[in-house]
Amino acid sequence: MTGGWKVHWERARALRQPLAMLLAVAAGIAIAVLGDLWSREYQRNVVDDALISLRYAQNLATGHGLVFNPGERVEGYTNFLWTVLCAPVYWVTHAFGWSFVLGCVRLNLVVAGLNAILMYVIAQRLWQGRVLPLLAALALLVVDNSFVVWAAMAMESHLVTACMLGALAAWLSELRHRGAWTGALLAAAVMARPDAALFAIVFFPNVLPGILWRRKKPELRQWLWAAGVAAGLYGAYFAWRYSYYGFLLPNTFYLKVKSSHFDAVARGREYVTSFVVERGYLPLVPLLSVFWIGNTTVRTVLSWVLLHAAYVMYVGGDFYPGHRFLLVLIPMLALLLGHVVYGIGELVRKRGPRWLPVASGLVLASGLLVMVNQWRVLGLRYGPLNGEIRRWAHTLSANRAFSLWLRQRSSPDDRIVLGDIGSAGVYGNLLVVDYFGVVDPVVAHQDATTLGHGKPGHEKKATFAHCMETRPKYIKWGYLPGIFWQHGYYLDNQLPDAFNQPGLWVRDELRDTGRYLPGTRIGFDPGSYAGWAANGTAFASWPTSSASANQLPVVGAEGWFLSTYSPTSGDDATGILQSPEFPLVGDVMVLRVAGGRNPDQLRVSLKIDDRIVASATGSNSEILGRRVFDISAHKGQRATLEVLDDATGSWGHLLVDEIQQWQRTETKK
Repeated sequence: MTGGWKVHWERARALRQPLAMLLAVAAGIAIAVLGDLWSREYQRNVVDDALISLRYAQNLATGHGLVFNPGERVEGYTNFLWTVLCAPVYWVTHAFGWSFVLGCVRLNLVVAGLNAILMYVIAQRLWQGRVLPLLAALALLVVDNSFVVWAAMAMESHLVTACMLGALAAWLSELRHRGAWTGALLAAAVMARPDAALFAIVFFPNVLPGILWRRKKPELRQWLWAAGVAAGLYGAYFAWRYSYYGFLLPNTFYLKVKSSHFDAVARGREYVTSFVVERGYLPLVPLLSVFWIGNTTVRTVLSWVLLHAAYVMYVGGDFYPGHRFLLVLIPMLALLLGHVVYGIGELVRKRGPRWLPVASGLVLASGLLVMVNQWRVLGLRYGPLNGEIRRWAHTLSANRAFSLWLRQRSSPDDRIVLGDIGSAGVYGNLLVVDYFGVVDPVVAHQDATTLGHGKPGHEKKATFAHCMETRPKYIKWGYLPGIFWQHGYYLDNQLPDAFNQPGLWVRDELRDTGRYLPGTRIGFDPGSYAGWAANGTAFASWPTSSASANQLPVVGAEGWFLSTYSPTSGDDATGILQSPEFPLVGDVMVLRVAGGRNPDQLRVSLKIDDRIVASATGSNSEILGRRVFDISAHKGQRATLEVLDDATGSWGHLLVDEIQQWQRTETKK
């Protein structure tokens, strides 16, 4: 090499480090910007599992402790460190009137970007500052759809990987107290998520043999420092959490794994396989690093990747799109891919002619470009951008609006039975009865004999009796099966359409403050209806005990009920039904109504002297919900009921059942 070329070569080498740093910063920014973009498309929502952790952080920040329901110490989270980090975010966002959830999302985007910076730090030691291996690793972080999308979910995975990468970077560094830093970061990783203990278990025995072989006492001292600090910090944390919660493991462990017949390997094998297949088998490429297993870092990372995959296979994986439980593998696979590139480059440089490194570098770069682009394309097709964000954004927004609506109508002492507890806690500020048992040890410790074959985290369910122990005010539709009229609840089916909720069971507080007058009940049971006048095809045959042919199933009727849906004409039947006069003796009249929503052409009306004093219509649903007429001002008068069906076409019918008057109980002064 001539003198001039040597000068240019040295200048190029001098630019490698700033170029590598620039690439790492650019990758970190790209991850954060893309994550924020997907968060916006997700309508600033996060998955309910994230909201569960944020509810714990919210309660910690407001002085209630690390609990979901104040006063109930249940460890329904597995990300202690992330949850604790989110508590100060609540203080800041609350002080400025900002969104707490969005604040946590953006904190996590910063942590996700930090992974790229840590990759650069490791690269400087592991790959002697070479740019192409680092570029390959960084590209994988940026293009993996799961890694970027889940960064916008305010969950702990990126903090876990940052702690593990940080531990590797600290150990490879020349810091004076690198052992202590390594131990602290390993402990932090395990406190961020317990299964990160597998990384610590792999790290220490992989590092120790080389130290003993070289007989370097300073390195051994650093190893002992790392082990001691990790054990001390985590031991102190474990002692606290055991004294605080009373169980050796988080409640979610018992919920998902504890069973005398637990077997989730088949489900887990499918989960791990789909992680590889949906990425075009490209995650297998970094496993070629096995040829450089003599390197301590490679051996440690590769051992952990395989061990973690086996662990996830055992516990059965997860149900969210994007392989959340395997998300922590992405930075480590990127690290291994970088080392494969570095190792190939070193082989070429040492054994080939001078022109070969340049030629092979171009070929390798081209191959990496194709690989990374394919990884990107497959991620956009199969990853959580389509599987979660674009599919569920509107549903989660509706659920958030529903919880905020409940918050305005409830007190912090009110309880609700449901499964998506995070939204009810963070947005609704409600106490929860957890149908799936994430924050309920009674449910979590059930012995489900088929555990491991169903939807992860949804296989154990609370019984009706258990849910009713605290007399919850609400029962959300779609979780606890059954009809609850006879259990002291009524159905509110007049919720705003934007909620996409068929109805909400609400505790009937009229039972506590008065009594239903038995002699006033109109239940449409079979019998004589003397004095009732029916006209039109809608009342050719009434009452009925079941839905007609071509009609949707009727929900909430008890026995016989009134329906204007004709067995022959369907919604096109019309008519009017008039009751005889009856006395108004109560303070309130309650009734159940379903069918079409049309207050002018579909209504049941209370009339006095042929004047309508109260009226109700349906809600475009066959689910009977309560309507209430205030009749206190008309007590002592005589009235009639009129059921009108003057509508045709879609939802051109009305359902009515269980009409009864209620009287307030007088309280003594």
